[in-house]
Amino acid sequence: MKALIFVSILILCTGICTAQKITLPPPTGDYTIGTTHLVFVDETRPELFTEDPADHREVTVKVWYPGDAVKKASAAPYYENAEAIVPRFGYPSTLLDLNTNSNIGIPVGHQEDMYPVILFNHGWGEHAAQNTVLMEELASHGYVVLSLAHHYEAKYWVYPDGDLGFLVTESPRFQKIFGEQSKPGIMDLFQAMFTTKGAAAQESLFRQTVEFMPTFLGESPRHWADDIRFVIDQLDSLNRSDERFKGKLDLGRLGVMGMSMGGIATGQACLIEPRIKAGMNIDGGLLGDLADTVVTQPMFYMGSKRFVGYHEVFADHAAGDAYTLIIGDADHYDFTDFTLLHREHLMIGSVDGQRMLDIMNDYTLAFFDLYLRGKESDLLRGETKPYAEVDFRVHKGDAH
Repeated sequence: MKALIFVSILILCTGICTAQKITLPPPTGDYTIGTTHLVFVDETRPELFTEDPADHREVTVKVWYPGDAVKKASAAPYYENAEAIVPRFGYPSTLLDLNTNSNIGIPVGHQEDMYPVILFNHGWGEHAAQNTVLMEELASHGYVVLSLAHHYEAKYWVYPDGDLGFLVTESPRFQKIFGEQSKPGIMDLFQAMFTTKGAAAQESLFRQTVEFMPTFLGESPRHWADDIRFVIDQLDSLNRSDERFKGKLDLGRLGVMGMSMGGIATGQACLIEPRIKAGMNIDGGLLGDLADTVVTQPMFYMGSKRFVGYHEVFADHAAGDAYTLIIGDADHYDFTDFTLLHREHLMIGSVDGQRMLDIMNDYTLAFFDLYLRGKESDLLRGETKPYAEVDFRVHKGDAH
């Protein structure tokens, strides 16, 4: 089970786990943070996970943004409707009353005329708030961050009125995906990622994995990339007519990122959407269509112990600038808030949780600051090395 990269929905505690009370670390930026929820309906696409032909694809979005300080603003909880979510998924009881550093519904800030925009995509079987610490860090430095919930492949999602939706394991498409994940031999493929050497063999392994699970690792990244493109389309209307965000979204400075399946979908979206200026794939591998092509936008690949030695294969799939960072002491779920909030999770490595979040925050901010703000960084050039445990490399586009 531990070798599985994506399937978190099946890894639950028995009952409600207990843990020492914990708080979210404060973000380092100067901006007050606001948060809200949106929902968009794509009338041109049917919902693949339901059997009602009248159902169209919905995408709910959690937004973090630079805000104007408001007296007596209400702090946003880590989990809306926590009493419904925490016991259902066996999360630590400390998450029942955990608040964030964000304020519900405060006005978008006036410190800048317009703000660059980043779209985030969760892991398969996860949820839009899984990287709240990173989302708050980016918003505190002047980014509007929208975290998409890819319905029926997220464990739950939140509507603007507070209602929840949940993954339906009985749907035929879910059962098809689950059947692919349960095939004999799949564990051997995932385990091989730890030991395969050389870019050619590593690329071949990615292709074999997609062939083994064509729905899960072939179709789903394309489906999610269509969600990403659809939400980008909606941002123009949001920027023109939504009083909260009117004129505040700089869609000429647009980045996309994601963790696990969300990272794969990020690369997939970069292939089809030229409006994306930079992309970040966090522990997602080269799956979907990425195994057979290259991305033209600048890309950052951040990976765990399963991708030690994968620098060149990642860089070879980027026609422009590429950055690769491997944390050998990190496991898959260290790239979520669970590295701090739920250390008992099966896929947590030996890296210190707070340090892990610092690494993610620093490199993510430096990457998007460079390609969305034109702000140079000694960290991104590799001239400073504050984290001895990371293997960070720069691959400039003119070398490809």
